[in-house]
Parts: sequence; C-alpha cells; structure tokens
Amino acid sequence: MEELEPELKSAFDGYARLKKDIIRGVFPAGQKLLMSALKDRYALGVGPLTP
Repeated sequence: MEELEPELKSAFDGYARLKKDIIRGVFPAGQKLLMSALKDRYALGVGPLTP
C-alpha cells in the first residue's frame, strides 16, 4: 500500500480517501479490506469505517 496523504480531518475525509484508494486500485481486486488495517491506514476508529 502507498503512503497516506497528510492527516485526515474527519470521518468524511476517511471515507473519501478510502473511496479514492479503491478507485485508484491501491487495494488489489478481491483483497479483503480488514478493519484493523483500515483503522491503521486512515487513523480512524471502526465507527467511521462501517456503513
């Protein structure tokens, strides 16, 4: 995975970054997106990452 951009400001920023990373192909097709890895990558709690 690539390095993150500067610090996120809110859960909405985290969602936008996750969406952008998925579209750009940062995560290989079929790769499971583990909550623990997403929490670390986007510096967010589980709440903002769940629908």
